[in-house]
Amino acid sequence: MGAGLESVFKLADDVEIDTRAAEGLCVIARKFESSMPSPYETAIAGTPYPGEIISGDDALYIPSDTGFLAAVCDGLGHGPEAREASSRAVGAIARNSHLELVNLVEAVNLEVTGSRGCVLSVVRFERDQHVLQYLSAGDIGAHLYHLRDAHFFTPTPFVVGDRELPRRRLRVEEIRVAAGSVLAMFTDGLESKTSIKGQLDLLRRPVLVIAQHLLENHSRGTDDALVFVARFKK
Repeated sequence: MGAGLESVFKLADDVEIDTRAAEGLCVIARKFESSMPSPYETAIAGTPYPGEIISGDDALYIPSDTGFLAAVCDGLGHGPEAREASSRAVGAIARNSHLELVNLVEAVNLEVTGSRGCVLSVVRFERDQHVLQYLSAGDIGAHLYHLRDAHFFTPTPFVVGDRELPRRRLRVEEIRVAAGSVLAMFTDGLESKTSIKGQLDLLRRPVLVIAQHLLENHSRGTDDALVFVARFKK
């Protein structure tokens, strides 16, 4: 019924959840000696292509003292070879997380070249300025919800692992983030018309509940699907 999960979020200072159907569940709940509640709640949830165990989608979340970096990657196709491409992208992002977003995606492009390739979205949140930077390559959805308003980020149509990437102009969007906002990023395993704009009861729920709602109600059912959700509490 969600009561246990809600209690975890209330009692812990920091909670991260990563659940992948057929792959496993990881919940990290931290309670600090001196109260240091995290300004974010985050969750990753995904399902593989029907009948398969390995999803071609992958994601990561890297918190820091100044904010966080997060990415959602979708290897072309589905299954182990697609996951190899998306996991290589995630690994490159983790190793180069200090770079500006354009340079970061260029580094990922070099790492993924020779694989199936992937599409991805990557965001960096600067806590002091309350600014979210967003860069997308390909068909990854990203929405920022606040109360009854919503901002829909614009993807750039290209594939990471493409030798033509150096000739393309990578576009970075910036937007200020208000406390209480919810960010949702998802692969094209969800419908293109996916939106939870104005669903205030849902947007107040724990982020894992939001992610699971998106998977259960908006999945195409014909592809891998993965969702990353973050709430900005402060």
